[in-house]
Amino acid sequence: MLEIIKDVKEWLDKGESPIVIAVLINLEGSAVRGRGAVMAVTRDGLMSGSVSGGCIESTVLSVAERVFDTGQAEIIKFCQIDDEILGSVSPCGGEVTVSVSLLDNIIFDSFCELTETGTGGHWGLISSGPENEICSMFVMDHNGQFLNGSFGNNNILTDVFRQKIKTEVLNSQQTGIVFVEDYKIFSAVLKPVPQLIIIGASHIGIALSAMATLTGYRVIIVDPRTAFARDERIESAYKLYKTWPRKAFKEINFTSCTAVAVITHDTKIDDQALELALKTNSFYVGALGSRSTHDERVDRLLLAGISESECKKIHSPIGLSIKSANPEEIALSIMAEVVKEYREKYGKY
Repeated sequence: MLEIIKDVKEWLDKGESPIVIAVLINLEGSAVRGRGAVMAVTRDGLMSGSVSGGCIESTVLSVAERVFDTGQAEIIKFCQIDDEILGSVSPCGGEVTVSVSLLDNIIFDSFCELTETGTGGHWGLISSGPENEICSMFVMDHNGQFLNGSFGNNNILTDVFRQKIKTEVLNSQQTGIVFVEDYKIFSAVLKPVPQLIIIGASHIGIALSAMATLTGYRVIIVDPRTAFARDERIESAYKLYKTWPRKAFKEINFTSCTAVAVITHDTKIDDQALELALKTNSFYVGALGSRSTHDERVDRLLLAGISESECKKIHSPIGLSIKSANPEEIALSIMAEVVKEYREKYGKY
């Protein structure tokens, strides 16, 4: 869902409504995208996100046209064979189930509210049941509290039933189908918003900020150097701290989905940032510099009280080895390494 937020916000601001949302709610076998992949489309044909590598989008768009006309949500299944009863053919060879429904603006606002907090939670929809309940969506915060608009105004879904959904979703803690009474409920885990803390608003930092934002990361830049830390230089960042890491880190909410890239190449700033970052639960900490520079850095950190095991967490030289020749390519290598570490820890979705 995160991947479509920016576009959908812009569409709504421009009066593009209604909007259809398609969600990959189940799959068996191979598929390009995983459960929870989302695509949004407007009546005028604007599209954001995807539910495959492009092989089933055209069918989804056709179904979306019906949903626009009728207002009735649909569940479609793509199988290994083309059959009017079983479903449409799936070019990937797997079996993919997609929900297609009108987007509830109140639900979308709640989802945006949840992502703004950055704490994570759950979202999902009813994937089987009476026609008027199909694709009714919900959003829960990380404590399991339903947010505004969950299940729309459907009075059939009693408080007891909602409590059962909450229990099943929280017990599952993974994206997939849970069963409540005679219903199938698709539930997706919303991880804390991935964020990248960039120490240094240099040329590399500017390029890295743009790439990270494009990839869906919330970017925070920290740099006490007035020549670099200027708002007009960093348009893509969520926030810019024009101060030292020691002060900025007190205001930043570090989560297990936080990465830190230390790239000022100024030992006073970098060492301070590393000392602090290694004490957080960040999934990635990287530092710019050659191997010999890093060896000297580790010696300083050890003297400062950082343990050897903590120092080993630092990725340095920072970034994947792609023979980078300019700041943009260095930024690319850093972002690639961040994404690699994130996906190895948290998976595809």
